[in-house]
Amino acid sequence: MRSPRVVVVGNGMVSHHFLERLYQAGGMAHYQVTVIGDEPHPAYDRIHLSSGFTNRADEQSSNPLALTTARTYADWGVALCCGVRVREIDRQQRCVRLADGRAIEYDHLILATGARAIVPQVPGHDLPGCYAFRTMADMEAIRQAVAHANHVVVIGGGLLGLELAGALHELGVSICVLQRGPSLMPAQLDPQAAALVKSSIEVPGFEVRTSAATSSITLRDGGGLIVHVGDCDIATDMVIFSTGVQPCDELGRGAGLKVSPRGGIAIDEHSRTSDPDIFAVGDCAAFNDVSYGLVAPGYAMARTVVSQLMGQPTAFIGGDTSTRLKLRGIEVATVGSIKQPATDCDAITLTDAANGVYKRVVVDRASRAVLGAVMVGESEGYDELLQLYRDGARIDGSPARLLLSDQYCGPSVPLCQTMSSDALICSCHAVTAGQVRNCAAAGLNDVASVATATSASTGCGSCKRLLERYLSSLGEQGADAGYHPRRVAG
Repeated sequence: MRSPRVVVVGNGMVSHHFLERLYQAGGMAHYQVTVIGDEPHPAYDRIHLSSGFTNRADEQSSNPLALTTARTYADWGVALCCGVRVREIDRQQRCVRLADGRAIEYDHLILATGARAIVPQVPGHDLPGCYAFRTMADMEAIRQAVAHANHVVVIGGGLLGLELAGALHELGVSICVLQRGPSLMPAQLDPQAAALVKSSIEVPGFEVRTSAATSSITLRDGGGLIVHVGDCDIATDMVIFSTGVQPCDELGRGAGLKVSPRGGIAIDEHSRTSDPDIFAVGDCAAFNDVSYGLVAPGYAMARTVVSQLMGQPTAFIGGDTSTRLKLRGIEVATVGSIKQPATDCDAITLTDAANGVYKRVVVDRASRAVLGAVMVGESEGYDELLQLYRDGARIDGSPARLLLSDQYCGPSVPLCQTMSSDALICSCHAVTAGQVRNCAAAGLNDVASVATATSASTGCGSCKRLLERYLSSLGEQGADAGYHPRRVAG
């Protein structure tokens, strides 16, 4: 009797995480697994794609962004099909039809087709010298072109656009970032935080313009391009669009699966689509009409599907959009959402203009739970805030103390004493403080060794500093240091 056939369409980060977790759960002994990707190589780290511009020449051939190899998949028992597109899903025949004419039958189908870059359809968007930025092929094309450029316009002032602009500026190229809206990173920051980020990252050769809508792009006499923004013309050598993504949900639409009004294949709490034999995970999926566009929720969806296939079902209850990063040397951290109705919550703000620090925490007025927070310039206290948010813990007294780091109010309680064993260190890979504590007790005392043992910090990377701090705290207090539940009081 043959094993049930699992077919995965798409081989990005979330697809790879699904395969890795299925392998670790012993699923390859129960299923015949095939993964199909339309790019010519196996899964790679799309989150850190901007780092590909500054990799050393000796790193290029080994592809430091690669998450796996064809040999690894073969060792796991996974059949890999690279560089081929799935043309359609035939639900009646329970197969996927490929562009090269093949048909691959399935018992369980997992759609992990990701998202594509949105390119505003302004006149001239498709001229030579205009690029989107989403894939390895995009990066390679931009890297070759930027070697001959002195000035680049990046259209889009979101997180990815600013990271891309920063990477190109490190190559010695002058940058102009154009943001259509009035502030940078509108999905993560409030206007005050965005204004501080803007003033902090602007340096000679790195210009940021907000409320700057591109009306058209034209060819420049003698070579290059002209970007028309209102009554201003910007001469440049290249234009790169980083204006968001949209779910690749065409296969689902064509197969008659339910699709969210805002895009994305609709899924339930088990990551199932409207067809019980078809799952969707990652950027192509929409849970409660939300497509997250982040790796951590996609990984959680993938683990949910593995749990269904292995007969130990868990539920996906939504994704954590919190993040922490350094943007051109400036610390930026967010927890939950700070965009809450003013009538239902209280907001506390700390502004230290002299040191370039801005912090804001929003607390539910009734439950006194943290709803969201933003930190720019300094992120001390972020780990505790994040844990309070995830736990839904009540804050007794004023939340203002949550914003005050050591430089404002003296030493804080050791981190290892503020996080319970089931507190998450790494949300991408669901690694808890208890697992890290066990690693430390076994002699794994640095980030690299813990990452090897648990995969912590190898997803989006935003938890790396938390992992470092937690390990340092354990080193100071001892791996058997007790957990003391924190009562936050003013």
